[in-house]
Amino acid sequence: MTLTPELITAVTIGTHHAPPTGFDEGQILIKAVTESLRRSAGWIPKQHSQALTPPISDQPEPLCRPAAARYLGDLITFPQPEVMNEWAAEIIRRGERLPNEWLPVVLMAGAQERQWRDALYPLVQNRGRWLVTHFKRHWNWFDPPRNPTKTWTGSAIADVRLDALKNLRRMRPDKARALIEQTWKTDSANFRLRVFEQLLHNLSLEDEPLLERALDDPVVDIRAYAAELLKRMPESRHYQRLSARVIPMVKCQRPNGTWGKLKFDFDPPYSLDDALNRDGILPNVPSRYRNMSPEKWFLHQLFASVSPRVWCERFDLTLDELLIAAENTNPLYAIFDALAWATYRAQDLPLAYLLLEHHDKRINDRHRLPMFSLLSSDHQEALLLKRLGDSHGLDQHHPAFYMLHYTHHRWSAALSQAVLDSLKRYLKSSTAHPVKELIEALQRFALLMDPEFHQAFDTVLEEENSPLPAWIEMSNHVNRVMAFRRGMLRAFNE
Repeated sequence: MTLTPELITAVTIGTHHAPPTGFDEGQILIKAVTESLRRSAGWIPKQHSQALTPPISDQPEPLCRPAAARYLGDLITFPQPEVMNEWAAEIIRRGERLPNEWLPVVLMAGAQERQWRDALYPLVQNRGRWLVTHFKRHWNWFDPPRNPTKTWTGSAIADVRLDALKNLRRMRPDKARALIEQTWKTDSANFRLRVFEQLLHNLSLEDEPLLERALDDPVVDIRAYAAELLKRMPESRHYQRLSARVIPMVKCQRPNGTWGKLKFDFDPPYSLDDALNRDGILPNVPSRYRNMSPEKWFLHQLFASVSPRVWCERFDLTLDELLIAAENTNPLYAIFDALAWATYRAQDLPLAYLLLEHHDKRINDRHRLPMFSLLSSDHQEALLLKRLGDSHGLDQHHPAFYMLHYTHHRWSAALSQAVLDSLKRYLKSSTAHPVKELIEALQRFALLMDPEFHQAFDTVLEEENSPLPAWIEMSNHVNRVMAFRRGMLRAFNE
């Protein structure tokens, strides 16, 4: 019987995952019996001339507990796919590795679900890489294309092309940029916008020529995204052009003895010319700033285009003084929104924390939430505990509601308890009723809360004399997810 590659693959990883083509179970059994009889009759098989594959060593990390590894089989079919990422992160956090027999399952899971790949990639390790070299046709998600240029120009599938670009961008940003330029004129507008998102990885001044050309693209969204990326590079010509226009317009008025306040002021004239329009300064005032005149909107955009540290250096201000000056400035400029967006662009973590700690109510969600995402998990929790400590119950209007959405770490027991206490206050209110946004949020929070609180929602609902069916259904879902996570994490110590 000839052992075809398909049959070898089926024997190695199971017919369920890779059924051999051209065979059925009956045919395989008949051929196996025939082969056995031939060998019993004295037939000597030929020796294979191909050299044996060199052995591969194991990683030095200790194995995780078998009970923890077995959860992988359940996670593949678990209705909340995000829990897979937590399981993989826990193995990495503990400095452990999977037993080798689970590596084909990891590779199969990555082939099945794109959103798991970044989390599962570190688990593959040496033995997994060895498997990929022999069965790449089934697990090619792990091993990037050997010829990304051929994949980029030859594939008609957008996701395949983007995967090749993503992997190449992280390893060789210069080659990835060359591929983008190679097909820029023929790619669709939607695809080009997705391509630009990959430039966030390893963004550098070497990308400036491509981004400068994109400022003249006929598609508005591409022009806007290119301008946004250029504003994140203070060394870029785009940033320098805007700085040269805005710095002379901004004045800092200091108090004279007991008279006056520390504040910012702006000198006219305000004129939006073609050069500024090309650099992403827009003429139309968006609806969220409907009370702002076109002149103030013009200055608001320019102020947000320059790092806040520029004003500290130019006017000799501390960060606290910078915020005092912003507080005393005409509110119609929405100066805190401009500061928040400039802070996010500059990735200025100390200023981000100060803005969110003392002035978050002055900042639009559009700018507040991305800035919140810059903070460490400890700083995020410190801010959230302060917000949840007020008397207002947790609903979709609570100032902490959308901030909780922007957390991606496992919550501490203190934050989990604070969320439950705030929810209790909401349920006690006379206006409490199930809101779709809130219920969906709580189902997501079940993926973040300390799983030791897996039955806590039952005690929350005890505050309701007759909880509505929507609340009961939500509570049951939360309990199921958190109980699963609790068992999964405890398995690492069993």
